[in-house]
Amino acid sequence: VQLRLTPSLIPHAPTHIMDSSDAATSTCTATPEVCTGLGTEDSFPLVDILTTAAATLSTIGLSTVLLMQLDSISRAILAPPRLLAKRRGEYNYATSQCCEYTGLMVRQHVGGGSGVFDPKMDKMMWEIMYLNDHEVEIDQLVVDILDAKKATPVIVAMEQDLEDERNTNEYHLYLAFPPSTENLEDVSTPAKPGLFRRVRVPLVA
Repeated sequence: VQLRLTPSLIPHAPTHIMDSSDAATSTCTATPEVCTGLGTEDSFPLVDILTTAAATLSTIGLSTVLLMQLDSISRAILAPPRLLAKRRGEYNYATSQCCEYTGLMVRQHVGGGSGVFDPKMDKMMWEIMYLNDHEVEIDQLVVDILDAKKATPVIVAMEQDLEDERNTNEYHLYLAFPPSTENLEDVSTPAKPGLFRRVRVPLVA
């Protein structure tokens, strides 16, 4: 028994087979994405790949730095000299931050409080006295400090003024004298913030 298959009996059977001449002359009428097989949703441009890689490396690096800050991990990884240097750096940073914060709070206290004090205007509120130009004023400050009937001034800072063109290497003493009160017998330093008289004098006279 012989069975003869016709194209109508085969589902989706092609009715025409292209030869080499047909393939050479045929054109694709679909969109370029369909013809090339690269859809816009499935393609990954090089810029996106590089951005993703950079973000991944940054995340890994940040995680490594954060893990290295843990003392338990540092003890397991770092050698004793490097561990000691790391701890000293952390202590120095914490100390400097604490001193900076405390100094800012003192300046805010003698500058009228949080509602009045302006860090940008603080430098303009200080009376600057030089040894050669203000000998009489400096002597009077010493008399006021030693006067038992007057409140003791607050030592705000002892530091250099790098913006002072006359002498950037000289250290200065920053003093804040409490405002006068109605009670003349009260010579204690006010606990509440106020507008103190702020004076900068040479540390060594």
